[in-house]
Amino acid sequence: MPQTTMDKNNQTGQQVIESTNPETIPLCANCGIELNGQFCHQCGQSSRSMIKFFGEVIKEVLDDVIGYDSRLKHSIVPLLFQPGKLSKEYIQGRRFYYVMPFRLYLFTSILFIITLQFTTSGTNFLPENIQQSTTKAVPTTLATNQSKNSNTISPTTDQSNLENITQAFIDASAQKSANVSQENKDTNEKKKVGVYFHLNENGLTIDQSKQLTSSKFINISTDNRKLNLIMDEINAKAESWKKDPSPLINEFFNLFPYMMFIILPVFAIFSKFFYLFSKRYYVEHLIFSLHNHSFIYLVMLIDISLEAMQSSIKMATFTGAGVLYEMMDWINILIILWIIAYIFIATKRFYQQGWVMTISKTFALGIIYLLLTSVGLVLTLMIGAYLA
Repeated sequence: MPQTTMDKNNQTGQQVIESTNPETIPLCANCGIELNGQFCHQCGQSSRSMIKFFGEVIKEVLDDVIGYDSRLKHSIVPLLFQPGKLSKEYIQGRRFYYVMPFRLYLFTSILFIITLQFTTSGTNFLPENIQQSTTKAVPTTLATNQSKNSNTISPTTDQSNLENITQAFIDASAQKSANVSQENKDTNEKKKVGVYFHLNENGLTIDQSKQLTSSKFINISTDNRKLNLIMDEINAKAESWKKDPSPLINEFFNLFPYMMFIILPVFAIFSKFFYLFSKRYYVEHLIFSLHNHSFIYLVMLIDISLEAMQSSIKMATFTGAGVLYEMMDWINILIILWIIAYIFIATKRFYQQGWVMTISKTFALGIIYLLLTSVGLVLTLMIGAYLA
């Protein structure tokens, strides 16, 4: 053991460590405690300098954002190929070697959204026949209009003909204005049509119920009027989305993570209800859902990447391109089958129930999850349509 002494004459009042060993015992730069390894047992700071190694700075930033270090490497393999292991390890207290569930979910969901948005950014969602018909119709319509205009208004030097043409335009404009005024009057009258209730000696009667079907708006309350205005705005934007749907798609992708953040805690409540007697806390069900979604995001990320490669291979002419294309089709099928099998296996291992109970509860929760996501997707699409 090294012999140490205290320098009582030290004016700063700090301990001066002297060692019989030729090398000085290293101290923690943060708290001054004697180091016995790479990390200080008092404060946990590493003894390696962040100033000397630029890679360490990048690694520390990644660690703060997504928990990237050796824990990510230890987490990926069990996440993909060992259903339910990460959730069981985390709940049993073995957490040091794995990325925290929320960080893992955040990491995989961000990668999935970025990849999905990147792969669909250049996609045209209009059917090919509509694109071709629209492309052909534009020059045809322009040519037709030009032909009509040239035939209708021809150069003339006859003053009487010019006056007749001018008077014809004036009469046509006046007639059109009269028709528009009459249509607006009829529309306003239809908008006033409602359902009226009257009490008499014969009981409750309803008047003008037949005319209600011809009314475009049912202005019963202020909320309905606001909804009509919102739908009018969305319908106006829909015409532009037929030509360029990218604003709607981008807004949908921006809102999608928020939708999932709402659905996951709600789905965990249903899981808690289905496994009410499993003596598991609500947070445990939430952790299990986070890990399952992290797996799905990561696998779908791989699947999207394979589909992008498959699209490029489809246009390739090298030897074996057709075989490789068909092979990727089978890989995509296997990925879908593995996702389904993974959920069942993970549920059985985590909740430790028989196959009959596991399959029945997983199917029931799957239906609930589909309903939740369907409602969430519709609401997300509507909000995205309003904000786009």
